[in-house]
Amino acid sequence: MKIVIIPWNSSDYWAGIQLRNRLLKTSAGENWIYELPLNEQAAIHLVAKIDEQVVGTMMVCKNSKSEVQLKQVAIDEAYQGAGIGKKMLCFAEKMVELLGFTTVYLTGRYPAWGFYERYGYHGFGGSYQKKTISDETIQKKYSVSF
Repeated sequence: MKIVIIPWNSSDYWAGIQLRNRLLKTSAGENWIYELPLNEQAAIHLVAKIDEQVVGTMMVCKNSKSEVQLKQVAIDEAYQGAGIGKKMLCFAEKMVELLGFTTVYLTGRYPAWGFYERYGYHGFGGSYQKKTISDETIQKKYSVSF
């Protein structure tokens, strides 16, 4: 298994979109993505690949000089529980830290809250209901020194 940074609008990007559609959009009752999301062009796109097949996806979006948001995290059902999410999160966190950001946050669904808490994320602002999904905004802060 390998984690790679991929170009926006590449074939691996679209494989990630298919994962997002199947796992995130369907469960949230949202419309699938069929057209190129122009608002995602500036993001850093990561995928996990096994035998050249995309089995995980994540976006890292810069929100300010010190803060990034992890978005659209999805791991293929057949590979959930195999450590792919952990490896993707560690990869993204190391990249974010090396780039000098001090805060990472994301909006996680209820089933994932425990996963993120194990890696130092803490809720702030409380949970909320979005259609049929319970979400919570969680964050992790870094102390950066060079």
